Amino acid sequence: MRKRSPGDFAHPGIWHSHDDLERIRFNVLSSKDPWASTFANFSTDTFSMSNYSMQGPHAVISRGKTSNYTAFAHDARAAWQNALMWYITKDQAHWDRSTTILDAWGSNLTNKACRHGPKEFEETGAWD
Repeated sequence: MRKRSPGDFAHPGIWHSHDDLERIRFNVLSSKDPWASTFANFSTDTFSMSNYSMQGPHAVISRGKTSNYTAFAHDARAAWQNALMWYITKDQAHWDRSTTILDAWGSNLTNKACRHGPKEFEETGAWD
């Protein structure tokens, strides 16, 4: 079946459908609560800022004695939150921050290492 609009595609790894995003955006821009007040809090979170300072990227994500997993998790959160901020506000700075984070990690990450073997990432849902 051929997709005719963005709403026709449901990405298996994305939490929100196109309809969800449209509803959120409409209600925030219409100043309807609880969307507007929740967005006010969300927009001031460190990870929602377009000037968020990346903690990575790293060539290898590691957990255990020597860990940089938190950098990966924080940058992933900032990429997602800036993408959502962009969708709601259409502010190019959020698009730029989100895509810069994703491009940096995607261009540099080559492996993962963990103290309990390779399944540790899969079991936490952090690496699929």
